[in-house]
Amino acid sequence: MTVKAVPDIEADDIGDREYLIDNIEIDTMDFANLLSGLHARLSIVLPETDYPRMISVAGIQKYLAEHGK
Repeated sequence: MTVKAVPDIEADDIGDREYLIDNIEIDTMDFANLLSGLHARLSIVLPETDYPRMISVAGIQKYLAEHGK
């Protein structure tokens, strides 16, 4: 399965705790697209000040759970 916000990466290749930008080597534009997609799909506000909390899949899952998503 391809992650639509990051088209060159297969979802199965991403570990839950890997840092998306450092380890997976997505660039900041891909990261912004990922968060923009979450915002659009889940109708959640993702303040830029919270971005450091969402640097891994596990971080995103935890953040979304904390915000009822």
